[in-house]
Amino acid sequence: MTNYTEDSSHQNRTTDLRQDIASNSAGIKQRLKVKFDNLKIGKKVGLGFGVVLVFLFAVSMVAFFGLQAAVNNFSEYRATARQTNELGRVQANLLLVRLGAKEYILSGSDNAKKTVNDRLIATQNLVTSSNQLFQDASQYFDVEQDVAALGSASSQLNNYLDGFNKVVNARANRNSLVDQMNTLGPVAERNLTKVMESAYTDGDSEASFMAGKTLRSLLLARLYANRFLVDNQQSSADRAASELSSFSTNAQAMLDTLQNPTRRQLAQATCYRCSKLRGGIQ
Repeated sequence: MTNYTEDSSHQNRTTDLRQDIASNSAGIKQRLKVKFDNLKIGKKVGLGFGVVLVFLFAVSMVAFFGLQAAVNNFSEYRATARQTNELGRVQANLLLVRLGAKEYILSGSDNAKKTVNDRLIATQNLVTSSNQLFQDASQYFDVEQDVAALGSASSQLNNYLDGFNKVVNARANRNSLVDQMNTLGPVAERNLTKVMESAYTDGDSEASFMAGKTLRSLLLARLYANRFLVDNQQSSADRAASELSSFSTNAQAMLDTLQNPTRRQLAQATCYRCSKLRGGIQ
């Protein structure tokens, strides 16, 4: 019974408080309305303009900060777009470099060599310009890792150029040796053929047989040497070296059987040329 009485008393006080607040609010509104009604027309107009100016100022500040945010967002977007475009050009030029290097290894053409050198220079320049773009965008992004990656890429491009120059030099040396082989080989073959035919004509069957055996080793050495130039297999190189070793053994045995001065001179010239041929193949 006591709790019920206390709850009822509390509810009555809450109701009275709400009524007092409502009454006071209505009174304040009424007094403000009376005061506003008592204002002169000039003051009313001035107050209206003041309120309008306050709202205009608020709208202007909202618009200003909105535009400022838009400008910042556009600047970030522009920086990102330029970086992406520049890196795309780097990737495209690097792809052309790799294609040119592959073509040069296969064909050895001067156009492929020029493509590699020109595209490498262009790639280096693009990496440098990309690095500058990332540094300029440091106010928008954390570019420390990106700048470090571009620096590493520049160093790797220099290494790539050094490696390609080594390939060019190796190919030039290879071409020189191939020319040497293609010059000495046919001459040695013709000399051995003359020895074989001359010995056969004179009835020197042993010398003719040894000349034919030596010629066989020479031809097989040339065959596997040229096969190695095509397939780059170590087995082909080993077979060419083995046949040249057999050639040296057979050539010495042939010289031991030759008595004719002309045939001996042709055989000795052949052995001398094939010693150079052996150095070229090795």
